[in-house]
Amino acid sequence: MKAWRILRKEGYKPYKIHISHTLQPGDPERRLVFCQWFTNQRRQNPNFIYNIIWSDECKFTNCGLFNRNNEHVWATENPRINRQVRPQIRFGVNVWAGLYNNRIFGFWLFEENLTGNVYLNFLNTQFQEFLMNVPLATLPHLWFQQDGAPPHNTRAVHEFLNREFPGKWLGNRGAVEWPARSPDLSPMDFFLWGVLKNKVYKTPINNLEDLRERIVHSFGTLRARSIERAIRKSVRNANKCIDANGHLFEHL
Repeated sequence: MKAWRILRKEGYKPYKIHISHTLQPGDPERRLVFCQWFTNQRRQNPNFIYNIIWSDECKFTNCGLFNRNNEHVWATENPRINRQVRPQIRFGVNVWAGLYNNRIFGFWLFEENLTGNVYLNFLNTQFQEFLMNVPLATLPHLWFQQDGAPPHNTRAVHEFLNREFPGKWLGNRGAVEWPARSPDLSPMDFFLWGVLKNKVYKTPINNLEDLRERIVHSFGTLRARSIERAIRKSVRNANKCIDANGHLFEHL
């Protein structure tokens, strides 16, 4: 506490370090191209963002989250520090989820590792069931988004998406190229997974079944208003990315 008082007295403040993916050469240019296209679509059609099915997978483990709330840099002015990290895969449950408009489009827990064949089977079965809950009049206007994870990049998966969403899917070699290493542009990453993990890991996990039950319960606690705010934030983040010329912007 004495050290804390001295730092405060000298005008120092604790600033959190922002964690982000490491961008590779060419990533900023690709991010910029996508964000310019995305914002143009939004200007032409204000409801465009509500026609996108944002999707992603995430691995939940019984190890929980590493708490970085106490990781700070003391300085007299905010140093805007950003630390780039690479994600680590641990044992747990793979979860696919989608956001659409102001609700959860659907979610699914995978017992096995996610491969191209497993993902394709999911698209042909559970995903099709989720689509049945979308009004028929809305289906022709839907867009589908996925990132560049290896299971998404098989020829069979691309053929499925070209058939179900002709000219209207975002992804690696999609109708519109989704920029790699861009979780700051997807509400799945900057909103959904963080919110869910805060709920799931609120207390220590007892066992794998406990982990599954917490995941399912946490999805049921999400509010439409929070989801809609996250969807709208995707536009603001795209504008910030443009201002940063495609580079990282969240730490600013």
